[in-house]
Amino acid sequence: MVVDDDVDIRETIQDLLEVRGYQVLGAGDGAAAMAQLKQGARPRVILLDLMMPGLSGEEFRNQQLADPALAKIPVVLLSGARGVDEAAQKLHVASLPKPVELSELMDTVNRYCRD
Repeated sequence: MVVDDDVDIRETIQDLLEVRGYQVLGAGDGAAAMAQLKQGARPRVILLDLMMPGLSGEEFRNQQLADPALAKIPVVLLSGARGVDEAAQKLHVASLPKPVELSELMDTVNRYCRD
């Protein structure tokens, strides 16, 4: 799942992953992503932007951790925000800086999505 309010970034990442054989869900903010999860979506990893209008990445993660059915889904912060590494530590998630290198993105996704 790719959660990012920037349509271009979200669609580009989705396209890159789909071309490599992954099924990818997309959401424009934390609320839309949470709604998909509440409806039963169970991605192997969530690539999560930190700074989004509405439900931010941090707020999304806090809600996710509060729900035992969702808490174990791995999250990787994908953000260009200053202090992303500190935020990742606080939220107990991995992080990748934007702009992300394609090889780094694929290595990360592959790590979580191996069968």
